[in-house]
Amino acid sequence: MMTRTTVARLLASSCLLGMSSAALAQEAGQSGNDFTLEEIVVTAQMRSQSVQDVPIAVTAMSENMMKMAGVDDLKELAQLAPSLQASSTNSEAQGTVIRLRGIGTQGNNAAFESAVGVFIDGIYRSRAGAALTEILDLERVEVLRGPQGTLFGRNTSAGAINIVTKQPEFEAGGYLEGTYGNYNAFDVRGSVTGPIVEDKLAFRLSSSYVQQDGWMTDTISGDDLNSKGRFQLKGQLLWTPNEDVRLRVIADYRDVDEDCCYAVPYAYRGGIAGTIINAIMPGAQTMPADPESYEAQMTSGPDRPNYQKSKDWGLATDLSWQLGEVELKWISAYREFESNRGQDIDFTGADLLYLKQLNDINMFTQELRLSGQNGRLDWVVGAFYSDEEIGVGGDLFHGADYEAFLNARTGPLIAAVFAGPTGGLVTNWSSYVNVFSGGAIPPGTGWGEGTGVYGDTWLSKNKSYSLFTHNVIELSDKLDMIFGLRFTRDEKHAESNLSTPNTPGCNFALPRLAQLPIAEAPLGAILGTDDVRRVIDVLATLGCLGITSASFDIAPEDQDLNDSEFSGVLGLSYQFDDDTMIYGNVAHGYKSGTINLDRAGTILTRPGDNTDPRNYLSPQIGAEEVDSFEIGMKKTMFDNRAQVNVALYYMDFDNFQLNTFNGSNFLPEAIEDVKTKGFEIETQARFSESFDMMLGVAYSKADYGDNLPATVNILKNDRFGTAYPEVSGLSGQQLTNAPRWVLTSGATWHKEVSDGMEFFISGNVRYQTKINTGSDLDPEKLQKGFALVNSRVGIQDVDGKWSVELWANNLFNQFYQQNAFDIPLQADDGFGAFLGQPRMYGITGRFRF
Repeated sequence: MMTRTTVARLLASSCLLGMSSAALAQEAGQSGNDFTLEEIVVTAQMRSQSVQDVPIAVTAMSENMMKMAGVDDLKELAQLAPSLQASSTNSEAQGTVIRLRGIGTQGNNAAFESAVGVFIDGIYRSRAGAALTEILDLERVEVLRGPQGTLFGRNTSAGAINIVTKQPEFEAGGYLEGTYGNYNAFDVRGSVTGPIVEDKLAFRLSSSYVQQDGWMTDTISGDDLNSKGRFQLKGQLLWTPNEDVRLRVIADYRDVDEDCCYAVPYAYRGGIAGTIINAIMPGAQTMPADPESYEAQMTSGPDRPNYQKSKDWGLATDLSWQLGEVELKWISAYREFESNRGQDIDFTGADLLYLKQLNDINMFTQELRLSGQNGRLDWVVGAFYSDEEIGVGGDLFHGADYEAFLNARTGPLIAAVFAGPTGGLVTNWSSYVNVFSGGAIPPGTGWGEGTGVYGDTWLSKNKSYSLFTHNVIELSDKLDMIFGLRFTRDEKHAESNLSTPNTPGCNFALPRLAQLPIAEAPLGAILGTDDVRRVIDVLATLGCLGITSASFDIAPEDQDLNDSEFSGVLGLSYQFDDDTMIYGNVAHGYKSGTINLDRAGTILTRPGDNTDPRNYLSPQIGAEEVDSFEIGMKKTMFDNRAQVNVALYYMDFDNFQLNTFNGSNFLPEAIEDVKTKGFEIETQARFSESFDMMLGVAYSKADYGDNLPATVNILKNDRFGTAYPEVSGLSGQQLTNAPRWVLTSGATWHKEVSDGMEFFISGNVRYQTKINTGSDLDPEKLQKGFALVNSRVGIQDVDGKWSVELWANNLFNQFYQQNAFDIPLQADDGFGAFLGQPRMYGITGRFRF
């Protein structure tokens, strides 16, 4: 339920909109006022149309709109699009999640593709982290809500983001832009374009460099954390040998070298694990006194660096050829994306566990389209092919403090449960292993510094084939029917080679635990056999984590997954007049199934259980499908000085792909029933030549179905103060990071202060209601509602040749968490969180020539 404050804000906004309508009506009745809203032309249906003429829910943002809203990184698009949500976790390259209408694909498993497809200049980017960054020469962004399976293909079950950049021009020009901000932020970018051969061949060359010191602090060393370091270069050629042919060639390269991404302890209960870690490394488990203050929370305690390095490059050709009444469009692209990261995954200052991971993704795509118009039929037919190869390598190591932590953590339980075979004292895990193995564990294995927990390699080869058609049939002068159909065939093959270096140690320890006579345990008479067995299970889990079971060490495995699916849309649109359109459509969307490229073990290690851990959860996840129903209206008023767009929708997902983090690893699951329903209202108004305003409201009820089977996905504390898995249900619960209500609003005012120079000020706000940021929906991971405010003020040339502005994003330094998670090895002590950025401010200068 919305808070009274939220209701008050919405009422105030409605009143303002009502007063604005009156003002606009008055202006419209006066002569000589020809100011109108900027018309944005989109290609959401693979042909150029005004956004007001497209019979689907789409938010279109021009370069100027995003500049005035302070949207620089594309993850910030949510500031203008109320139904959009974007967040990052332990890696911006691998852990970026995009959601539309509350629906997205979470986790950093390379096997899972996003439910929101991202396209840059018509080219599909299979991983969101490879796309959502600073975009050079941005012309516009189109956020298409709801399944887009006909024209944009698979992996758009929730929607698509279509990014369009500027092409080379035959008139010489360019720009240079520089920014300096807090945290020693430095950003310089520029572009130059012009003719090589007059009217035949043109070029555009663009580049940017971004660096910023970290905005978090290492509590142990005092170093800055979460820095930025990014470089981009893009070159384009445009060849127009005649008026019927346009060939665009694009080459781009991006290099990222950052110290990212760190989490903070968000809730610490002073339990056993935290106490031990603080004893090993004083200050390692610091819990801020004020959990909602950046001054307190901007700290972390990593013992090893979190480095993030990635390289992304590609080459593409885009041919448009007018063949009489038919246009041919042929887009070819090859892309490589390599991400290399290291992370302290115990998220404390103690040196417990460290992960190194490498992802390498290569993709070749071809798309061929024919389009034309025959009488009352506007048609598109096409074919699409992609060939993708994904390589994943991961190594997990014990740190220097792991064995000390393990001994301290298990000591009380070991001493209470076991006595040595000759009555000797068994005081901790190391003494237990030595006593019961006879000291026969091979050197270099076990739990000392540098010993491997696991080292895995995966290779996935994926091919996709599609045939599609999209048609608009003019039934009358006012009524159109939309029909689209796409057939997709996906073929995936994966190979894995799993290695568990600690197998010898666990092979000695676990069978001994299974063979111990429970009745003779010192606690057996007090607690009973079942409780003692639980203690033994916990000991086994701490000593040999479920994801490091020796059962993974089998011969390399090959798997195949093949999917075929039809997706499409059927709809009607009715144009009452030039200013008013209503529409309705039914659509079926599809997101391809996948073969898991990560260890899918259980939380718990059970002594003597030789079951392959991968059998607990299927390594294959089936295709995600959605049926969508939508009606909407698009209205232009007051001589194109105001627009109101409304959409109501209902989306029913089957086999929703979910990654749940349990404090040890991600558990891939297919949820049979997820639904989202709601409405969206987006308005724009231009009150005068100097003042513009926008308002957006989105309500989304994105929930799990009411009758889902129970699933093991939450850790609870047992009487021994140790984390233990319990069966819990998701039925009827709100999806992760899916706010019920979102309100966006913004305004821009400018006034000429001298000949050729004007003053401007702009601001925008995004408010959202509470969300649960944990994938397991633990109530403690609730983020209450909050608002983010951006603002800028400056002077500029009236013709846009130059500008200087002061700006601030998150102006009021609003604290918020993007994602909360159970911290490995200490789920009884609380959880960690990845935070949103604090206030960022600076000065920017632009010069166009």
